[in-house]
Order: sequence, then structure tokens, then C-alpha cells
Amino acid sequence: MPLLVVFWWWGAFSTPEIKVEQRNAMRYAYLVSEGDYSKAEDKQREVADLLKQQKITAGQAITLIEDDPRKTPSTQRHARAGIVIDANAQPAAPLLVGDLPQRQAVVVSARGHPFIVYGKAYGALLSYLDMHGLALELPVAETAHENTLTIEMALRR
Repeated sequence: MPLLVVFWWWGAFSTPEIKVEQRNAMRYAYLVSEGDYSKAEDKQREVADLLKQQKITAGQAITLIEDDPRKTPSTQRHARAGIVIDANAQPAAPLLVGDLPQRQAVVVSARGHPFIVYGKAYGALLSYLDMHGLALELPVAETAHENTLTIEMALRR
């Protein structure tokens, strides 16, 4: 019984939610993360520290996955590890700035522990794409808040 409670708490029995919706434009400051995608969190901490030093208000953390992990070895993967910022903010080097335009997107939300939730969310996204005859469009944006992972992929029809 205790193991079932732990698995429930980690989200093993949860089902990802999938929606197609209009997403607002977003501006973010970032650093490039190379290698395994798990390293992006360290880069996000660097970005947050640099924004604080530059007196720029930091919003939600965001990672833009640029390579398909099914096709790209982990040592060759790239991601933009960043923090959402105000549309008028002008961060200085070494920070880079990216913009996501307003877009129609497939949005997958999954709740649970990171050990479980990433596989469930991406599995749901890939199943959705297969069912609708769509290809994976990169970059895929990831945000996490209170044990909920949200991934979004822009729809290009």
C-alpha cells in the first residue's frame, strides 16, 4: 500500500491533458544548454542570477528543446534554458533574448514527479501527433509550475 501511495503522489496514475489553443507571445532571456537536457535547469539558475544582477524581473522558467531526443545523441542536443521576461526588458550579454510569437499550439499538461511526468507528457504529445498525421515541430517549449509540466508545440498546418 505505501508504494501505491508514492506512485500516486509521483503521478504514475495521472493522465496528461491535451489541448489545442492560442498561446500568447512571450519574451525570454536565455543561455544555450548543450548536452543532456537535464543540464538546462543549471543554466536557468545562471539566467535567473544574471537577471537579478541586471535588476530585471524574472518570470517563469522556460526551456526550448531544439533537437529531437529520438534522433540526436544526448551529447549533441541543444536547448534554450531561460526565464520569461517583460516584453520591454533589455538584458545585457551574456544573456540572449528570444521571442515566441502568438501561436496556435498543441499544449500537453501532466502532473507528477519529474521522473515520471516527462515521459508521460512527451508520450501523449507523440501519440497526438501520430493520431493527427502531424510531425514534431521544434522547438518545443517546456514550463514547470507546482509539479505540473506543460509542453507546447506550435502547430504549422
